Amino acid sequence: MTITWRRLTTRIGLLCFLAAWLQTTSAGPFGSAVSGQRGDPVTATLFDSVVDFEAGDIRLTFDPIFLSFTGVSGGTLTSGFFVLAGLPTATGSLQEVLITMAAPGAGVTGDPPDSLLIASFLINNSAPFDTTSVVFEPRLDLGLPPVYDFAPTAAQITVLRSNSVPIGNTGVLVLMGLAAMFRLRLRRR
Repeated sequence: MTITWRRLTTRIGLLCFLAAWLQTTSAGPFGSAVSGQRGDPVTATLFDSVVDFEAGDIRLTFDPIFLSFTGVSGGTLTSGFFVLAGLPTATGSLQEVLITMAAPGAGVTGDPPDSLLIASFLINNSAPFDTTSVVFEPRLDLGLPPVYDFAPTAAQITVLRSNSVPIGNTGVLVLMGLAAMFRLRLRRR
């Protein structure tokens, strides 16, 4: 059975659409991937597909060789929440910040995936030109089961040289390029 070129390009287009849809509907928490130069402010964002969210106790861990902590705020899902963060404390070669989030009233219902927490940093002037991780995880030091339980999740921050190209979401760019090629191929016929 031979497959015509039109059927093949239609199948490829559908696969590209499915891959793009799957990339944006990941289940569970995931972190952002951003880049910046020495001295730039950057954010590490925790996204999750949680639907109902009322409160959470989160531990944030980062490498002080790369980053200086400047603060935290609620994300799109938790913009009206009370967000309290302690000062960074040393844990070996890393630093951690303990964060508590709570809704002023009833919890919120999101449209997953939404950002839950945004941590702000400044890239140190002496930071190596490399990638570092900011890790979000539930606080287990309270002696109680976590209110918001999730797998430890990393956000990636890349320190660029002044002439480097910032990192973007290359997967979506590739899929958009394939879709454009598919569209052009259909126009020729």
